Amino acid sequence: MTLEGFTPYRKEDAEKYNKLRWWAGLTFGDLVDKAADIYPDKVGFVDGMSRLTFSEAREKVNRLAVSFMELGIKTLDRILVQLPNWNEFIYAYFALQKIGAIPVLLIDKYRQYEINYLIRLTGATHWVVAEKYKKVDYRPIVKDVLKESPRIQHVILARSENPEGFLSLEQLIGNGDLTEANLTRLAERRPDPMQVGHLGPTGGTTGLPKVVPRTQLPPPSGMICPPA
Repeated sequence: MTLEGFTPYRKEDAEKYNKLRWWAGLTFGDLVDKAADIYPDKVGFVDGMSRLTFSEAREKVNRLAVSFMELGIKTLDRILVQLPNWNEFIYAYFALQKIGAIPVLLIDKYRQYEINYLIRLTGATHWVVAEKYKKVDYRPIVKDVLKESPRIQHVILARSENPEGFLSLEQLIGNGDLTEANLTRLAERRPDPMQVGHLGPTGGTTGLPKVVPRTQLPPPSGMICPPA
């Protein structure tokens, strides 16, 4: 399954990168699992509110991935992710990677105009966003966007004490049931490493942002890292 409009690596380049072992065939979700298997008790993620070992991070990622599946998020669905440099970004980004959905990475400064445009451009159906960050309350922004972009099925708020009609990221993590059946479903959703891993908006000083697709596999020069 391939995202419509995406131009994949040339066949000869892919064959070369695989032959030279520049590609390991791992997805972003695999990287979380590998780190948790090798360093389960090592602290891997730290922000101003929490410290997580790799095994703790994997558990939260898997629980959120299960809840995302329960919401009906499908392979190749585009999901807006507008979170600062919090551990919640780790949960959302890697949970989407595990089910083959495609995060559309938004910077915190984007407002109604840019967000509505990117929804139309990418066909995004869900939105994970901080309720508040620094001095910005995103609730009024969310409500304005939904008036113009009713295609957004669910808005998921991070660090929200009272979601008030929206979904809570923390509650979704808590509700994700890691039964054997759900873990099997999750494993079956592992994407092809050649699939688009995320869409990164980019632009200059004028005009609206564009989006650049990146596959699960990194280019030979190094890994593609999430934004700070």
